[in-house]
Amino acid sequence: MRERTDYIHLVNWKQNLAITVLVTVWMGLPDAFRMLTWICDVSTFLARSGAALVSLSLGRIAD
Repeated sequence: MRERTDYIHLVNWKQNLAITVLVTVWMGLPDAFRMLTWICDVSTFLARSGAALVSLSLGRIAD
């Protein structure tokens, strides 16, 4: 079972790399870099928002 999950992770990693390379070639380097930066900004924003919501809800539970 462990070998199967390791293989799946390896395939997913290679697939993600291939998609990234294809998008970079298709869009051109500046546009692809801008898109990846936007995705990172959005994911950071969502992570911070989620952390803020959790801390707010924990604060309300503690009260």
